Amino acid sequence: MNYLENFKNLYKNTPILIMGCGVSLNNYNQDIYDKCITIGVNRVKYTPQYLLIQDNIIMDKEHGDYNPPERMLNSQAEYIFLMHYKENYLKYSEDQRHKLIDISNNVLSWEDTIKYDDNYLYRSYISFILAMFIAIYMGSNKIGLIGIDQHGLNCDNGRTDARDDVFRNTNKYVNMHVNKMLYHFDGKVEFSNLSDISHLEYIKKVDKDSIKQFMIK
Repeated sequence: MNYLENFKNLYKNTPILIMGCGVSLNNYNQDIYDKCITIGVNRVKYTPQYLLIQDNIIMDKEHGDYNPPERMLNSQAEYIFLMHYKENYLKYSEDQRHKLIDISNNVLSWEDTIKYDDNYLYRSYISFILAMFIAIYMGSNKIGLIGIDQHGLNCDNGRTDARDDVFRNTNKYVNMHVNKMLYHFDGKVEFSNLSDISHLEYIKKVDKDSIKQFMIK
């Protein structure tokens, strides 16, 4: 079994790229992503080095079109961080289980970095924010975002039916928590947003060529 503590400061002062599920992921290809240290989330279209699964893995046909489990169960990522560890562990084949890492019980302590929400990993329901915390725990001081487009409403698997009021409230909620995070890590971590149609208000947008700053392999 892998323990999250084994990854502490593994990438000290090293850039890490967070991969969401939005269409801006298609601005680059797998060869580019393979040259970066990447943490992808949930149903990310390309293969990241690390996969964070915040969602519970849905196995039934009713939800299959929106939340296809195959992409998460058969990921070629080196390691898989699972929020719903106990519920999902047995859904993985035996040859995949050695890659699983339990993050279900707020196991990260921030006492040597910064005290944040009772000294534990912020239990955000926003996957890319949780991925940013893990990147910081790994020691990164430069974090880029790609595929963080219209949050939750413009994923590559086509969820575009949300009402305008839901869309506005979702983005307001996301920006509130992003702003809180930036406040706590101000001066310690540099954040940049490579996503084309992102509605993040507080992380600076950068141009497409900025991906070169993350291609370190």
